Parts: sequence; structure tokens; C-alpha cells
Amino acid sequence: SFKLKRRFIMPIKHIKGKDLYEEIKKSELPIHVAKFSASWCNPCVHASNFIKSLEAEGKLNHAVIYEIDCEDDDSVDLSTRLGIRALPTFIKFSKDDKHEALDTRVGAASTEDILNFCKA
Repeated sequence: SFKLKRRFIMPIKHIKGKDLYEEIKKSELPIHVAKFSASWCNPCVHASNFIKSLEAEGKLNHAVIYEIDCEDDDSVDLSTRLGIRALPTFIKFSKDDKHEALDTRVGAASTEDILNFCKA
């Protein structure tokens, strides 16, 4: 019998802001979302739990979510350039060399919000 292999990826990849564009370039997945957050932010923690829940259900196999701590010295420049003013902020990026932001969402009220944002 034929079985599909499920890819085991981390639902959230913790990176430094300075590494975002290089990470997008390396990835083979079609959807790239940066989640800007901070350790003290309760809504950010809830959003991470929503993401982990979706991954456990196999609903995010097409996306990679890069978590970027806005307080990290290597991430402040990117957060500032992208105008991050509230947390969590999700930005969907194109994979082309321009790395343009395709969509932005501030906050995450449910797993459905995140799943809809991570669609192509």
C-alpha cells in the first residue's frame, strides 16, 4: 500500500530579523509568513499556540512561519523598516528577489484567522 510521507517541520522557525530574506530564499515551501512578536506579549503566545495546533492537525504543511523577536538587537532594524507598531504582526512575503510584503495582519483571534492568512 502507498503511504504519503508527512513532512515534519516546526510550525514556527525562530530567526533573527536580519536573516529573514535569506531564510525565505532557502525555503522550498510556497508560503512565507513573518510573525513579529515579543516574549512579554500574551497575544503573541496565544498566536503561537494557534500555529502549533494547526501544525499538529497537518494544516500548515504548505507554509513556514518565521518568528522574529522585535526586542532582539538583530531584529530591530527590520521591525522598524517594516513599520511594526503592534504585536503580533504577521506579514506574508513573496519568494521573489524583491521580497515584497503581500499582506499584513495585526493580531490573531483564532486558528482560523491564522489558517486563512497562510493561504496562497
